[in-house]
Amino acid sequence: MFCGYEATFEYLVVAFGEEFLFRHIILLILLSVFRRWWCYIIGSLMFALILHLNGDFIINLLTKFPVSLLLYYVSGKYKLQDAIGLHWLYNVLVYKFS
Repeated sequence: MFCGYEATFEYLVVAFGEEFLFRHIILLILLSVFRRWWCYIIGSLMFALILHLNGDFIINLLTKFPVSLLLYYVSGKYKLQDAIGLHWLYNVLVYKFS
């Protein structure tokens, strides 16, 4: 288990990778077929249920799906780096309080 700065840096790398993959690459692919909000829903389902296979199905659906929708919204309304920052902050807070 990581502690302090190592965990914070690890969560930044994870947030960057996941956000770039889902809020940029996968979104661009989905946008070629679906409307924006459908892309957000499909991408969020993929994020919650496929990327996080190691967790409980229902817990992932109830926690990661709505957070992913929020991150798609933030990325669309503002910029990708804002979603990365929010994702990183979420990961750090979950780590600190769990």
